[in-house]
Amino acid sequence: MVVAAAGNDAQTGNPPEYPAAFPEVIAVAACDIAGAHTYYSEYGSYVDLAAPGGLPDTNASGILSTLPDAIGNTLCGYLAGTSMATPMVAGAAAMLLAQDPSRTPEEVENLLTTTAEKVGPDAYSGGWNQYLGWGRINVYRALTRATTFTPRDWRASFL
Repeated sequence: MVVAAAGNDAQTGNPPEYPAAFPEVIAVAACDIAGAHTYYSEYGSYVDLAAPGGLPDTNASGILSTLPDAIGNTLCGYLAGTSMATPMVAGAAAMLLAQDPSRTPEEVENLLTTTAEKVGPDAYSGGWNQYLGWGRINVYRALTRATTFTPRDWRASFL
């Protein structure tokens, strides 16, 4: 299972980012605290899920990272980007696998996408939109979902 950042170049042409744009990869866009798509997060047909990615304007709206930041913090700092959102989805996938190690990558992806919250101002035609994919991850909802569910054929939505 591969989870990758969708990219931060929405304002400079929005080119597809790889490996996120590969169909087998869970591509993660960034949303803000209210669930709206962030201005920098790339979007498009390859986006699967969204998670909080922070905003680069102030420390208060960033995501605390172990990487140094641009204002001189050397041990950790507040950063923003789809690279800040992606570990939240990867961590949720790891928790689902820890809960039941027999789950396939497809089952984990289905649990994450079918329990995602439809947030933000953009419409979700057929349950999906190009900015936040299937929505913002909801780890609690995914972990507490019944173990018997009908997986959605994610390939069918792109045919």
